[in-house]
Amino acid sequence: RPPPAPPPPAGVRGYYVTWSEIGICVGNLAAYLVSWIVTTTVPYAARWRVLSLAAAASPVALLVAVALVLPESPRWLVVNDRADEALAVMTRDLALAPTEARDLVDDIRHDFSLEAADKLRADRGATWLALLATPDKAIRLMVAVGAGAALAQQLSGIQAILVEYEFAVEALGVTASAVSTAFLVGLGFAKLAGALLAAALLDRLGRKSLLLTSATGCSLGLATLGLVVGAASLAATSRRALFFAALYAYVFLFEIGLGPCCWLVPSEVFYNKDRMRAMGLATTTNLAASTLITGTAYLLQSSLGWPAFFFVFASTAALAALGIALYLPDATGKSLEDVYDFFQELTLDDGGGGDDFRALPSVAGWWWWPGPDHAALAAPLTSDTGAAAAGTRRRPRYGAAAPAA
Repeated sequence: RPPPAPPPPAGVRGYYVTWSEIGICVGNLAAYLVSWIVTTTVPYAARWRVLSLAAAASPVALLVAVALVLPESPRWLVVNDRADEALAVMTRDLALAPTEARDLVDDIRHDFSLEAADKLRADRGATWLALLATPDKAIRLMVAVGAGAALAQQLSGIQAILVEYEFAVEALGVTASAVSTAFLVGLGFAKLAGALLAAALLDRLGRKSLLLTSATGCSLGLATLGLVVGAASLAATSRRALFFAALYAYVFLFEIGLGPCCWLVPSEVFYNKDRMRAMGLATTTNLAASTLITGTAYLLQSSLGWPAFFFVFASTAALAALGIALYLPDATGKSLEDVYDFFQELTLDDGGGGDDFRALPSVAGWWWWPGPDHAALAAPLTSDTGAAAAGTRRRPRYGAAAPAA
């Protein structure tokens, strides 16, 4: 899965970026429906041919159709001296007012000034290690937050649960392919409903609150699944009903936070200069964790049994919820041009790794961030709060003089 394009304006970013996750849920649901139709109507020997054709042809057709109407990134247009086209995209496709679009173009021009663009070109060969080892504590915190959000999604166990779904329902006595696939269609509807609710709530309630609700709910849902599959004294019909109710609740809660925010949080916390490298690192973190969890799911289940299998992922989802509660600042409402200032305020860093950083105790002792400034996380931030109080240097906004050092 490729990283998302540069996100839309801050006030509606959660809504628009979540449509990427909604598209994935629609695709999943369509695949489940096609699988159910093929299972119930096509002879067994020919099913793989029909499914292979559908899987190969549909994505290609959709990608070609989207490429014909996809607008160019406004930031790319500004950096390449095509500001008029960027203004047209902002006003036509993003529905920004002309004055707001011009202000945003000015901010982008400031961020990608000539010397910044020269530095960006010089940094294109830099490695992820250089990004992690930067003395700028604000950037290290951005990387930790973005990669941590990507990792939290996989700690929920979603890939392992979907991979092992068919074997789990067989263990409960659902052996008919048509029946198990029909229940899978219901799971697809539950995922889509959660993603739609997330699109409506992310910009209103914020990323952190929904991520906490999602991770905590996933942990409770997985624990319930473990209890249900281990309750041999229950009647078979009751066990199946409770299992599918808990499974649908689990995937619904996953989609209201962990599903879209895995991509939303990294897309909005990385500073423009380091966006591509940092997004690549976050995406690789997510895919590496997905590969590890998917590759070991069968071994884990066959070694521990079904109840322990679900309890293991309930524990990792709880760990993700704890990390979100302790270490995730909420960048809701911050523009891409403001996000570096925002993280500088959280770390009280001047951008050069100076002595003005407030090293507070840390539960996890992460090397890249000695500890969160809980007062800064809790207090509402204005454009001058935090850094000004600490006497630190800040990037000047476009058309404004730099504060005295």
